[in-house]
Amino acid sequence: FEPALDARVALPDGRLQHIVCTGPEATPHPVVLFEADLGRAAGTWAAVQASLPDDVRACAYDRPGTGSSERGSAPATVDGDVADLHALLAAAGIPAPYVMVADGVGAWFAAAYAGAYPDEVAGAVFSEGVSPTRDAALRAVLGEPVDGEPTAVTLSRASLDAFLSAPDATPGGVDLRALSARAVSLDLGDRPLVLLEPARSAGVLGAAESPLGREPRTVGAPSRWQAAQRALSGAQD
Repeated sequence: FEPALDARVALPDGRLQHIVCTGPEATPHPVVLFEADLGRAAGTWAAVQASLPDDVRACAYDRPGTGSSERGSAPATVDGDVADLHALLAAAGIPAPYVMVADGVGAWFAAAYAGAYPDEVAGAVFSEGVSPTRDAALRAVLGEPVDGEPTAVTLSRASLDAFLSAPDATPGGVDLRALSARAVSLDLGDRPLVLLEPARSAGVLGAAESPLGREPRTVGAPSRWQAAQRALSGAQD
């Protein structure tokens, strides 16, 4: 695996962001832009990048505060992370259009980027994409404290509340509530969306209302997981 580009590129504010690209700079195809799951770095996608055809340009990157990418001094925001990616692609000379390929919570980042720059995104592929209403659904299941409840429920509720209320506790300081809200509001229109079968249970809870705008193509997913993925895409039965 010998990438055509593996560098830390300076943003306009001087922060260095890590990006890894394979394939030629000149290609008739959209650039494949990989988004890793929460806390994961560009290397997550190395094997996939290495398996793509030689004429496909594909890039993976470390989000600010993850891997080799520097986090800013100000608290992270969804708009800030999206703007950082846009600036990184411009600085690295990676032109649109992009096909966003995302894993897990990376689907929320992909959705946020597509919402901010709809003219740059040609389509999306979500591998084990997590429903943006997962955390709210889990919190509703846990409910409010009651006398005599199992200790596991008490600890799970406290852990989830702390995680969601303290973005600094997440990799890169991501505000998951704001990020999931952005994913819920996305509409992909007539652009293609492909949902891939997981190798393990993603634990998606609840019915999302995330109008990505069209019926997704779901490849080989089991029925329960498929239902969760249809909820993620906003598709209706």
